[in-house]
Amino acid sequence: MGDVILSLDGSPVYTNGLIRVDGELVNMNEVVERKFAGDKIKAEILRKGEKKSVELTLKRYLPYLTLGEQYNQRPKYVMYAGMLFQPMNRNLMEAHSIRDPLVNYVFDNYMTKEIFKDRPEVVILTTILPDEVNSYLQGYQHSIVDEVNGVKIKTMKDLAEALKKKEGDGKFVVIKLLEKNRPLVLKRELADAAHPVIMQKYDVSEESYLGDE
Repeated sequence: MGDVILSLDGSPVYTNGLIRVDGELVNMNEVVERKFAGDKIKAEILRKGEKKSVELTLKRYLPYLTLGEQYNQRPKYVMYAGMLFQPMNRNLMEAHSIRDPLVNYVFDNYMTKEIFKDRPEVVILTTILPDEVNSYLQGYQHSIVDEVNGVKIKTMKDLAEALKKKEGDGKFVVIKLLEKNRPLVLKRELADAAHPVIMQKYDVSEESYLGDE
């Protein structure tokens, strides 16, 4: 049997998992979500019938960050030919009001089904900035990216590298979406030419942000 958490930073944890923070009752996970990697948290625990006080140093646990609220974090993204790709997280789900059944299933079961082991970052095509080169892609927003030119996409870095890599004859960019029968196919020459034009048109200064290294 594991430890029982009695209090965090001096605030008692109730039997229903709630804790009072700034006068408001919230889930005890909120205490951790409001801190940063490297911060310390004091906890009182019950271990084998004995109360103990411990101090924990928080580390990043990416699956947990995906499901929790994120504060003061610059969103990761990759832009290509008007297609905006972003990693799935709670902030994204709420900001884009994503209702796609598959995306919601993956989000709801990300931890319990251990989806994070195969996809540390679930990459979603969130937005398509209209342009002649991508006009037929409208309607594919809020889909999960599975492969790009045969490369399995498990992280945003995988996506950024796959989009730049010219496989085979390099004439096409083929994006396979999870559980979608029809792949997205763009002519590489046209997409590459349209990319900087679309960036300028929509005032996007950087084509990607993959987080602080």
